[in-house]
Amino acid sequence: CERLREPFMQTHHGGNEDWDVRQVNDYANGDITVWNEMLSILNRSGNNDLSQADWEDALEIMDPVNMADYFLINIYGATWDWPQNNWVGARERTTDGKYRLYVWDAEGAFHSQGYFNPVSHNSFTADLLSKTDTLSTLFKGLMKAPEFRLIFADRINKHMFNDGVLDDRAGANSTIVVTSTELRNTYQPLLSFVHGQSVQTSYLSNWVSPSVGRRRYLFGPSRTDFSDNDLWPSLAPPAFSQHGGEVQANYPLGITGSSGTIYYTLDGSDPRELGGAVSASAITYSSAPSLAQGTTVAKARIRNGSTWSALTEATFTVELTAPSASNLVISEFLYH
Repeated sequence: CERLREPFMQTHHGGNEDWDVRQVNDYANGDITVWNEMLSILNRSGNNDLSQADWEDALEIMDPVNMADYFLINIYGATWDWPQNNWVGARERTTDGKYRLYVWDAEGAFHSQGYFNPVSHNSFTADLLSKTDTLSTLFKGLMKAPEFRLIFADRINKHMFNDGVLDDRAGANSTIVVTSTELRNTYQPLLSFVHGQSVQTSYLSNWVSPSVGRRRYLFGPSRTDFSDNDLWPSLAPPAFSQHGGEVQANYPLGITGSSGTIYYTLDGSDPRELGGAVSASAITYSSAPSLAQGTTVAKARIRNGSTWSALTEATFTVELTAPSASNLVISEFLYH
């Protein structure tokens, strides 16, 4: 079992700098100074939306993408005895160090024991928005920032759609179930040998079930927790004609979406600027662009008025063009 302390952070992230490492309410390393600064910035607006200037100040000392991913996995898993317990936050004590959150002691997820939170648990109203512990306070501060709410939507679209790690709609073929099966198969011989027991996975089958699973409470029809908390815009994200992977040379990348203007990039940058403007590198979609040879990271959003959709992103590997008389040049001979 890993101890999430300074040596782990140095090994995991590289370097030998000192770290602030917070485990719930205790500091195993460093101190609370920058954590308190982060909370103070996120609460400058009181009960109103955080200003863009305050958000940019917060970005100097925290990693919002990491935090969105951290809260997303715990909400999806309906983690029990959390957020008031069982978490770690850490930053490198340098001018560029940013706070990140780390999953720790999270066996209380996915209702794997009868007394853990059920699949219907509302992690927003029962936990993050109603409790007063410091991690809940951080989440409520983040939720005041329109930029964070859109980042959260971006991460939902990345992880819960298009065969992302939490996209459980393909049942036995979904990434989360395939990964769980691989782990079970690896661990089962040891568990059988030591304890004569079998790995129980029935809880996961229930969690990913189309008829009673967790997704029904996050997106509907049983409940719509994400959209109810302004974390999933009504403006649906665009879709690619193929969501990444290997494609033929000059593949025409089709992009479709709902009402609004589709903006995309092929250089890995976001078509939306921080603050909401259209990026100077963004291209307005009118017809399918051809993908050049090599690796291309495509990103796209839809804009309708001042509203932006979540980000759709995918990485494409474009095949080399087959040699032919029209594109092959013999430029040199070597002989004895």
